[in-house]
Amino acid sequence: MEALPQPVKEFDTKSKISDKFQHALNLFQDIIAQYPNTTGVEVVGSTYERDKLVSMVVKVLFSKTDLSKYEPRVHSDLYSINITTGEVSQLNEIPTSEPKDKQIVVKTKKDSEMILIKTDSKNDKALYLEHWNSEGFQISLKLADCGAPYNHPVFGGVSWSKSKDKIVFVAEKKPNDNFTPYWDNEVKKPMTKEEAGKDSKIPHNFRKWLYNDKQGTQINNFGETLTDRKYPVMVVYDLKLRKITILDIQEFFKNGNIDTDAFTNIYPAHPLFDESGEGIVFHGYNLPIDKVGINFCLNKPTKLYHLKKYSQPESIKKDNEASQEDSEPFKYEIETLTEDYYFAGFPKFSDDYTYLAYFGSKEEFITHATSLELNVVKNFGKDNQQSYNVVRRDYDITEEFTGIFGYHQVYNNSKFIKGTSQVLLSSLNKGKKIILSVDVESKEIKILTNSEMSTNDYIEILDIQDDYAFVVSSSYHEPPSTYLVSGFTEATPKWIKICQISGKHELFDSIMPLIKIDTLRTKEGAEGYFIRVADEGRVFETQKRPTILIAHGGPHSAFPSYNMFQKDKLLWISLGYNLFFVNYRGSLGYGLKFAESLSGNVFTMDVDDCLNLFQQCIDIFDSEIDQSKLCVYGGSHGGYLTCSMISHPDWNDRFAAACIWNPVTAMHATVTFSDIPDWHYSVACNKPHTWILNKDDVSEMYEKSPISRVDKVKTPSLFIIGGNDRRCPDKQGIHFYRGLKQLGVKTDLHFYPDDGHAVSSLEPNIDALMNMTRWWVDNV
Repeated sequence: MEALPQPVKEFDTKSKISDKFQHALNLFQDIIAQYPNTTGVEVVGSTYERDKLVSMVVKVLFSKTDLSKYEPRVHSDLYSINITTGEVSQLNEIPTSEPKDKQIVVKTKKDSEMILIKTDSKNDKALYLEHWNSEGFQISLKLADCGAPYNHPVFGGVSWSKSKDKIVFVAEKKPNDNFTPYWDNEVKKPMTKEEAGKDSKIPHNFRKWLYNDKQGTQINNFGETLTDRKYPVMVVYDLKLRKITILDIQEFFKNGNIDTDAFTNIYPAHPLFDESGEGIVFHGYNLPIDKVGINFCLNKPTKLYHLKKYSQPESIKKDNEASQEDSEPFKYEIETLTEDYYFAGFPKFSDDYTYLAYFGSKEEFITHATSLELNVVKNFGKDNQQSYNVVRRDYDITEEFTGIFGYHQVYNNSKFIKGTSQVLLSSLNKGKKIILSVDVESKEIKILTNSEMSTNDYIEILDIQDDYAFVVSSSYHEPPSTYLVSGFTEATPKWIKICQISGKHELFDSIMPLIKIDTLRTKEGAEGYFIRVADEGRVFETQKRPTILIAHGGPHSAFPSYNMFQKDKLLWISLGYNLFFVNYRGSLGYGLKFAESLSGNVFTMDVDDCLNLFQQCIDIFDSEIDQSKLCVYGGSHGGYLTCSMISHPDWNDRFAAACIWNPVTAMHATVTFSDIPDWHYSVACNKPHTWILNKDDVSEMYEKSPISRVDKVKTPSLFIIGGNDRRCPDKQGIHFYRGLKQLGVKTDLHFYPDDGHAVSSLEPNIDALMNMTRWWVDNV
């Protein structure tokens, strides 16, 4: 074995903070320089023989942060892939810099047709739809009545018709600012000089003041990350007719185009053309009182609908235009396809339109995420149409496969493999991210594996196209690798490694092979993952090292990323910290009962799982853990848990430092101004959301909030706060921070006024990470 680099000196109380922190900064700069992110794959060309894919050329995209300018630098490598032999050849010696066209909002291709939606070069508020094909540029149309496509997992992207001559997407309806006062329907002309008055300072072309009965009317948005989405409409572009059609469900009802009032508060998402290309299947969110936060929140009444014909016949339109106002309006026929379902959404057609698949739950659920069924309508719209279930909801933690779990991204990215009855998707399964192939005809469920990868490696679908998929995988031992997966009709799909990020760094290269992971469990099934460098003194001077307990947010999410190549975690490991991740009860991927067991039990069940597992870890690995240097960190619900743990009467003097990222600290207060008030009722009261807040609910929320025992906190605590956070509003963390200051507890707060819940802007995100790192260095 080659000689390892010299030991990294442990941080000690005699060293200057600047020296300690400079070491961390240097390591972070090295990580950024050596390891770019894999951001996507584009197919440049492909060759088929007898309908079988035999070769392709792909462009793999990477992004690296320029720390001098806090800008992402995107570059690409070009690869030729022989599917038959599995041979891969890189076609470029030097990576190609990828200039970002800031004008392009959406780009979608289907065979030889391409649609670009982009802003005007002189006015970034003006949007145009450009149509290109094999003959070049065709036409540019201004999007006058709608904004850009939402192109978001909550609402879906751009979908093509079977004949490839139409696209449909969800976009923002442009507001109509030209309101007419209710007492005067006449159009007012500009004032004359005489009307304004000879000596008046009002310019003569100033329009007469009109009372605007819509002034100040509130149009709410869809919450965190979706604050610019308020009024979704479906938009159809016909490539042959070169025509744009706006489909406004709300307006249909107001104008009498729909008979039933069931659509008064339906917001469309994920539209798809049916086989005819004249009808549209979509799912609709039903929010009758007001919009609430919807991203990462599936617990909203949602049904599947079929708009049977999206356009009025020309003869009817002409008759309506020529007829009197009291004539019967054209009636759109919209069928509710899933009347008996609480949630049904994310429709997918197979390429031959034999199968319409969707995800759903008949039972109402109050958790923000849970397991969903996979259901199918076979021969949709035909006389022999039949509906049936393929994957059920109620799998148990004891089974090998525990159900389909995830947020909007998982369901949005799932697709049928071309020429098959198989749906490909990712899911969470007992602390791991897995890729599933589900045959909707035979109901066979396969967990796809690759012999080159460990079963614990993190894996993610980058894209699914036709009959192949691009996948990226990584672990603490291996930087990300990109694969092409094909041959889904074979007994075993074929995995071809296209490329792997290969950073070169003496310390990281020596540390990564030595990283060891052990899994601990409670009798109820909660899991903890102890991650550290098992070096026996070869890299670090001491065997016992600081250990950071990390609690995930949600709470209905999970840590499949505990074995994912993550730069921030690699930094902390390289600095000599052990990491301990926890999937407490309520986490996803452990069966339906496990996920829903946390409702009404926060502050005890989730906290107990974290602390009991941490104590178990300390007892088992005592020789590797310095108990005077225990730390805790979490964001969102993980921030709530961090505040709950440092205020726990049995643990409030055991942690040496805590980092708290956008936490909830006082549920009884934030329930009135968070974008997800339903979360508070679910986790604290185990009941559905209501807008009527009563004393008992307020009391229960307070009793289950960290603020109820803030006076017990002794741990030095750093707060990371986004000033534009709609989910866990900034005043929650700020109030707790002020309480600690009053109590004389060492504390600090970093505030990022323009960032939201994730503090995801590049410079603030890096700044937050380095401030947390400095907090560990300074206090441990």
